[in-house]
Amino acid sequence: MTASAGSAAVRWQEFRPRPQRLTPLDIAQRMLWNPRWNESLFLVSCAERLTLNPADHSRQEILRRIAAELERALPPGARLPYLRFRLVFIDRDENGALIKAVTYQSEPQLMAAQADKAAQGAA
Repeated sequence: MTASAGSAAVRWQEFRPRPQRLTPLDIAQRMLWNPRWNESLFLVSCAERLTLNPADHSRQEILRRIAAELERALPPGARLPYLRFRLVFIDRDENGALIKAVTYQSEPQLMAAQADKAAQGAA
């Protein structure tokens, strides 16, 4: 999120990072019911499409879901007016070292507009 349309991101934050550990019970529950993981897989698909063949649909889907998550998770005073995201793909080189590549970075979008779209999508 950013304070203005022209400012740099305050701090990049990973969206839905994978948990460091899962208990056997967590694993069993996830095998039976995990709608959040299904949505995350959809977002990966959108990210791949956005990288290979940029389309507004994929960008809007990612923005809408990030905005909805921020609306649920952040207190009103912690939200900044603009939202932007970037796609970082991680790969390994021949020596096994991790290589991070930023393949896409969105333009700042007004957070209120994205929240409205998220609310419409949920209805």
